Amino acid sequence: MTAQAVGTDDPEAILLVLLRNGLIALGIGTLILILQYPLQQVGFTFLVGATEVKDAGLDYFQACIWGAPAVLLNFVLVGWFFGRELNIFVALISVVESLTNVVLDYLQGFPLL
Repeated sequence: MTAQAVGTDDPEAILLVLLRNGLIALGIGTLILILQYPLQQVGFTFLVGATEVKDAGLDYFQACIWGAPAVLLNFVLVGWFFGRELNIFVALISVVESLTNVVLDYLQGFPLL
């Protein structure tokens, strides 16, 4: 949709695609957060394994679920930048995301002062 708007040289349509899809992403992300407890219950009903594995899975679920709106917005931005042929921004987003993960994983090993 973004590429089509770029092809017709319609800056308003380009912006509307971003805003519309961004709002959809935020809406779905918010819905995921609201329904996180039922999603957790359904998902972990099917998990068979040791208690430690289930506890680790629950911890991971709780840590990741709060990032759902940001992940969905990231998908929107990446698609929008690709549609505008601004691939350097997609690469920049990927580098910043990866470096942030590396730094936060490294810092996670240190106790808070």
